[in-house]
Amino acid sequence: MRVEAAKVAGYKDPTKHGKYYIHEPLHKMSNVAGYHLVGKRIDIYQALEDKEKYKKISEVIINTPQENCMVNFYLSTFDNPYTPEIDPCFSTSLGKIFIHFEK
Repeated sequence: MRVEAAKVAGYKDPTKHGKYYIHEPLHKMSNVAGYHLVGKRIDIYQALEDKEKYKKISEVIINTPQENCMVNFYLSTFDNPYTPEIDPCFSTSLGKIFIHFEK
């Protein structure tokens, strides 16, 4: 369905672009630092359970408040910085992506 939506939107390579999680421009939100990209409630152990592809990659250890928690991703840019900068992050060509956990 997303590939069909990418075709309708006129993307050059709809098969590639149809695999994105979300298609929309970044919007500044009032009272929110940084750009909120996506958020989802997950169970850490259930998400990793019996996934062969995850067993082959190097480990990344991130402390979460509990096994089942809300995970939000924020983009911090020069014009719209994310604060506080105590959350885990990684750098991209557009800015830093911060991972924020909530119970």
